[in-house]
Amino acid sequence: MFGASLFSGSLNDRVQNLADQARAEIAKAPQSAEQIAQKLGLTFAKADKVRAGDPLPIIGADKQLSDAVSTMKKGEVSPVIQAGNRLAVVVLDDVFAPRPADFADVETQVRDRYQSDQATRLVAERSKQAADALKANGGDLKAVAKSMGLEVKTTDWFTRQGAAEGIGSASYFGDAFTKTAGSVVGAINVGTQTVVAKVAEKQEADASRLAAEKEGILMQLKGKKAEERNMLFEDSIMAKLIEEKKVKKHRDVIAQLLKRYRT
Repeated sequence: MFGASLFSGSLNDRVQNLADQARAEIAKAPQSAEQIAQKLGLTFAKADKVRAGDPLPIIGADKQLSDAVSTMKKGEVSPVIQAGNRLAVVVLDDVFAPRPADFADVETQVRDRYQSDQATRLVAERSKQAADALKANGGDLKAVAKSMGLEVKTTDWFTRQGAAEGIGSASYFGDAFTKTAGSVVGAINVGTQTVVAKVAEKQEADASRLAAEKEGILMQLKGKKAEERNMLFEDSIMAKLIEEKKVKKHRDVIAQLLKRYRT
């Protein structure tokens, strides 16, 4: 746990120069960090009794900044650190010896973890009950779903490379492709869902059509490989441009967009 003073600014050449100047001045007079930040038009913030990994004012949670602070001693001034799309300088005001957390400090985390564990356990129990009931009643999905308040979904035909419509990728159901029609499969964790499935029908591969479809399959595989290589190539170019500071990645904007798509 530590207490720190820090300032930050959005990343560009001007702020880089100001950060270097501020760091040089603060290294000479750490106690004047706030005044120096105000003089240079940079943002100053105070963080009291922060644990490693906790979010910091303005910046939020940043592993690189947290790791840098964890190696500092009381009174030291950090070098200029890039934290997301910001630059920061930290003055470590104090270091507090670790102590067991009070219940009040971790009550919310304990409650959330307990509720999550209970929910996981209940889902596993209900899934097993459903699978056992299906095996006992000859695979009548609708009867089991009705008795347990569950939902039944019927998919169209799909292959190992396809997807179960409304459920998820066929890769989750690899075991189903080795079973006979009428077999019960699961419980299977499919993303945020837990699924118990029944193999309704199967179509065996027609070997006589392999020659005719061979070219199409090869083209599909080549296209997939080319797409993967292209993505790797684009990622390497992007990483190089970011390293050379020709491209700036706005991590806070990315986080907001991801949050929006997940809700």
